[in-house]
Amino acid sequence: MVPDGLEPARVTAVNRTNCEIETESGPAIAELTGRLRFEAESSMEFPSVGDWVSVNQMDNFALITEVLERSSVLRRRRPGTDSDFQLLAANVDVALILQGCDLPVNVRRLERFAAMATDGNVRPQVVFSKADLLDVPARDAAVIATAHLGTPLFVSSLQENGTAHLMEGLESSKTYVLLGPSGAGKTTLLNRLLGAEEYATGAVRSGDSKGRHTTTRRHLVVLPGGALLIDTPGVRELGMTDMSGGIENVFESISALAEQCRFRDCSHEGEAGCAVQEAVDEGRIEAKLLDAFHKLEREAAHFERSVAERRQKDKATGKLYKSIIQGKKDRR
Repeated sequence: MVPDGLEPARVTAVNRTNCEIETESGPAIAELTGRLRFEAESSMEFPSVGDWVSVNQMDNFALITEVLERSSVLRRRRPGTDSDFQLLAANVDVALILQGCDLPVNVRRLERFAAMATDGNVRPQVVFSKADLLDVPARDAAVIATAHLGTPLFVSSLQENGTAHLMEGLESSKTYVLLGPSGAGKTTLLNRLLGAEEYATGAVRSGDSKGRHTTTRRHLVVLPGGALLIDTPGVRELGMTDMSGGIENVFESISALAEQCRFRDCSHEGEAGCAVQEAVDEGRIEAKLLDAFHKLEREAAHFERSVAERRQKDKATGKLYKSIIQGKKDRR
């Protein structure tokens, strides 16, 4: 709900000192009010690409007074930290998770992206780019390897109508985001969906097919069919947050079997009556899938502990500060 006298706007890009927004009257540059900037308790309270905000519009300049309630978020652990978030995008409906077919399928990385998406109330969709490099057996193998993540899509910017099926599925007014490492073909796909070479692309290294960051920031664009798309820089590190719900959704086969375990708090690591371990022993679930589940669960638990420890430390620091101030007052 936007307060009286203000108007809603959508954040299309976040710069170092301001945001780019789209209002009913058109695009504008906006800055945060001092209250919003200095009273925010965490980075999650600042605007991100895709956010709806309330603004005080003044010609082509605006002041952002409030970040409106989010329907979904994409967040990861901030690189280099153990207990802080980095918000990648907000109010996204579908995450298009790209895997380039010029490299072996990295199922574990796809699982990480899918867990991040589902934990934030975003539907993940695996997309294999550069599909012209795959023959039929290799394509079938890719489908099997990612079956637990849903039915993947295959696109090729070099083939005629190589993106037609994807374009047909992009619904007007819904918001999509492109995720994946550098060199996966995100910007090339964006240009194909736009129908023009509007954004620069870069070649990948021949040795490992890794690309350079041709996209340097996240930005939201409107596609010809009316769908909205957020392009993102390549993600080198996707640190897990406390996304246990997302992990359970991605590993749905394990989560379903866990309901049959003898003990409610079964860790699926050797307990008696473990239905998950029994399924692994019988070949109904691959051992490497359970290993991946355990790894992400451990990372999520570590992040949650780190956040709790930081909060305790901040609370203790606050008490110490208050006692020092009170001591100074008492000595006066």
